[in-house]
Amino acid sequence: MTTYLSNSPLVSIVAAIFYCAGFLPETANGQKVYQEGKVVYKIEAAKGVSDPAKLNWIGKTSYTLTIKGSLTRTEMKTDAGATITIHDGKLKTGAMINDYGNQKILIRMSEADLKDRDKHYEGMQVEFRDEKRTIAGYECQLALVKLKNGTTYRVYYAPALQFQNQHYDSPFHELPGFPLEYEAEMGKDIYRFVAQEVDFSSIPSALFDLPKTGYKEMSYSEVKKLQGN
Repeated sequence: MTTYLSNSPLVSIVAAIFYCAGFLPETANGQKVYQEGKVVYKIEAAKGVSDPAKLNWIGKTSYTLTIKGSLTRTEMKTDAGATITIHDGKLKTGAMINDYGNQKILIRMSEADLKDRDKHYEGMQVEFRDEKRTIAGYECQLALVKLKNGTTYRVYYAPALQFQNQHYDSPFHELPGFPLEYEAEMGKDIYRFVAQEVDFSSIPSALFDLPKTGYKEMSYSEVKKLQGN
């Protein structure tokens, strides 16, 4: 559960039922709620990243989040390969696909696995600030997200932009608008994801299919043990 702290009114989200031409009608506050689309982010060093190898890596890495109905797909693509996650918000299940040359691994995740993966975000507090900036053509507002361990992330969300899928695979999906810039931890470093493109073209359903052959299947618990968790 997320606790919200704010010195300004929250932007209300009005649920809609019908959609047309890829998005739902505008809400009373002018917010469009889209059925499908994709957001392409660039990755920047946010805090304490000075290793030339890491800086070179993020300069050649792209991150794309794609949504279609209750399905979410993220792809982090590097020179060496890609890590893809598929999340079904309706079934509350997911999968991770690692595709790096000869290393092809499929990890299926249950609802319990997904909760364990994201447990460090549980109980996070959100403080809304008045600071604003324009990102990918959308006016965004700053939110400070504080985790139980004391870590604070800066998130800029667009109040005028939201997807019908309220359970897309992001720890910030409860914000009253879509996050177009946010900080996240990878390893021991903090990186910043900044949206470069927002596209509402039709998304092919096949993009969310899991591979049937050619991949070694591992369980989430097996991967945790290999990582020493």
